[in-house]
Amino acid sequence: MSTRFQAALLASRGFTALAVGYFGLPGLPPTLHDIPIEYFATAARLLPPPVRVVGYSRGSEAALLVAALHPDLIGGTIVYDPASRVNPGFPGGGDAWTHGGSAQTVIPLASIEDPVLAIAGTDDRLWPSADAALTLWQRIGAEIRLYDGAGHGVGAPPYLTPATGAYLHPRTGEVFDRGGTREADARARAESWPELLAALGA
Repeated sequence: MSTRFQAALLASRGFTALAVGYFGLPGLPPTLHDIPIEYFATAARLLPPPVRVVGYSRGSEAALLVAALHPDLIGGTIVYDPASRVNPGFPGGGDAWTHGGSAQTVIPLASIEDPVLAIAGTDDRLWPSADAALTLWQRIGAEIRLYDGAGHGVGAPPYLTPATGAYLHPRTGEVFDRGGTREADARARAESWPELLAALGA
């Protein structure tokens, strides 16, 4: 399910929600390279405060970066399958994010002022999101939820059939292993959904 449908689902629960595309869509860069964090700050200014940002996978980097670099705009951050550091651009490396016109190569976690909730599966084979969640807990006291046996993709709404195992990337044709089982991913999604709603309504 795309983030725009997730935003619609959150809106149906009474939240003002905005899905922010940042590459691979009409009018946007074709790849994840040199995406300005100011773009997300501009989106945050369209919403009534306090704004809470939700990031999935690579979007977790953007969510944490905008929370760190624009703490006046963000009142809380929820990250699924998170990273705790900046990863290279995709595909092909290079810089994924910029701020002030310069490459943003680290997430200044100490600058995040408001709560962070990190949700991950212990069988994420795409990248070590459970380790990243633990790092966020150790570095900034983030709340974390780790789901045993779940893979990369715990952030979709509950009660849909999870897609697990091999994943053919639609843009590059590369095959990735997300890990997890359908049962574990379904449990993670069902149990983390009310956690998300509570964090958004806090």
